[in-house]
Amino acid sequence: MYSKWGAFNSTSLIGSITGQNNGFNWSPTTNMLQQNSLTPLVSPLNTTTYTLSANGLNGCAITMDTVQVRVFISIAPPNSFSPNGDGIHDSWLVPGLETYPFSELSIFNRAGQIMFQAKPYADGWDGKYKGKEVPSGVYYYIINRGNGEGLLSGSIYLIR
Repeated sequence: MYSKWGAFNSTSLIGSITGQNNGFNWSPTTNMLQQNSLTPLVSPLNTTTYTLSANGLNGCAITMDTVQVRVFISIAPPNSFSPNGDGIHDSWLVPGLETYPFSELSIFNRAGQIMFQAKPYADGWDGKYKGKEVPSGVYYYIINRGNGEGLLSGSIYLIR
């Protein structure tokens, strides 16, 4: 179940406990509503693993289980970069793409030759092909987020 809670998407955790117990708790409880419920509403800012712990009766052990809520960040690739060694925009980075674990990034020159590929995306393009600087100009990218959503594509202006 998805709903809006503030500016972030929310979802309900679905916990269940069978048998007798002496209470339970969730952790972490940051950005969690209804913490004393088996179905709390959560709105994590980053991918978060939640743990449900059930306290046993009469000295029985604590039982735990986990669930991960993956947060995908909106992707807005920049349209230019300048790999000139000044420490400012020296790599073409796609903020948020690292939150998509199965993402793929391909960058092409005007002739359609692959200049850079990352499967999965972990780091940006430094403006080089086979260790050599490529010339200033327009390059094209295709991003596959690897989650069934449509491909993202566009152009990049490399400035030297």
